[in-house]
Amino acid sequence: MKLATPDGKSANPTVEDPSPGSRRYARRPIGLPVQFALTDGERRSGVCRDISLGGLHIDAAEPAPLRASVTISIELPGIEGVTALPGIVRWSKADSMGVELGLFSPQVTHAIIRILAES
Repeated sequence: MKLATPDGKSANPTVEDPSPGSRRYARRPIGLPVQFALTDGERRSGVCRDISLGGLHIDAAEPAPLRASVTISIELPGIEGVTALPGIVRWSKADSMGVELGLFSPQVTHAIIRILAES
């Protein structure tokens, strides 16, 4: 049974609203390998399927649970080596998750803008 809130949105406890209409930032499809670390130090692998200044959609065999704090390790254009990005899991399904990014440097902002600007 699917529950709904008074405003008609889903009240499913394992998935928060990932609908495109609720997003504040433009997203770009991408296929970058990532790793993510949970607060207990466990590292898991995945593939970033889309990226924005606000977050990432990651496909993973074992996604992190809803509301988990994670650190995403990803290679971004124009930045040497691997970049660590803090985030919170905002929705999670059996094989993917959406991560809202925390604060990051202007260098990371420019790298993500470069990705978004690619045609």
